[in-house]
Amino acid sequence: MLTRFDEAARRFTSLRTVSSMPNGHFVTTSVYASGSDVLMWGLGAYRASDVYLATVPAGSFESGQGTRYFTGLVNGQPTWSNSESAAVPVVVDTNDMPTIGNVSVTFAKDLGLWLMTYDGGQSQATAGVYFAYAPEPWGPWSEPQLVFNPKRDGAVGTFIHDPSIVPNPPGDGLNGPTIGPNDPYTTRGAVYAPYMIERFTRVTGNKLSIYYIVSTWNPYTIVELRSDFTIRHVPGRRRSARH
Repeated sequence: MLTRFDEAARRFTSLRTVSSMPNGHFVTTSVYASGSDVLMWGLGAYRASDVYLATVPAGSFESGQGTRYFTGLVNGQPTWSNSESAAVPVVVDTNDMPTIGNVSVTFAKDLGLWLMTYDGGQSQATAGVYFAYAPEPWGPWSEPQLVFNPKRDGAVGTFIHDPSIVPNPPGDGLNGPTIGPNDPYTTRGAVYAPYMIERFTRVTGNKLSIYYIVSTWNPYTIVELRSDFTIRHVPGRRRSARH
């Protein structure tokens, strides 16, 4: 749902439904103002989606009039439809089945590239933060890289709770806070919602650094991370970035 807040009346007003389940592709979005349009990268079912793209004229964003949905590339050029059901993914989850729950897209002016982070994966080996980049909002997007995995990168038991650490309690000392009925000692922590902070993006020489926040479930808090990439120049091709 898109709403507007009236500061004087201190009241929210519903404007329109952007997308809805069970078949919507923009139930969760990352939005970006670009020229006279607003770009929306979207997801459908939580932790069961690929990434889709729509564009809306900024002047009619409140009403949604003029929304177009990306339907693929033809001879390298994007094609569009006014029907959400016709949308096709711009980024396909690299796991066995769609597992994305949250997505973030920013623009690196120094590189002329769009940058994307998302959470995905279901197993300890595949779960974490993925990164991709593209010269245009619709792509072609690079093959997603797993840039942060809690188990691989030593976060489990350091700032994400691991209930297998004994004795428990006190365990790893990361027992809570949690939300709802979750037991702070037995609930395993997890990483999700990797939202980039665009103004912190840095390009120094051949190094790209992105900063982003993640939530950790148990303890129920937010952590800031940084990932560094080596920028490579491939003759006849655009720049690439490797973690």
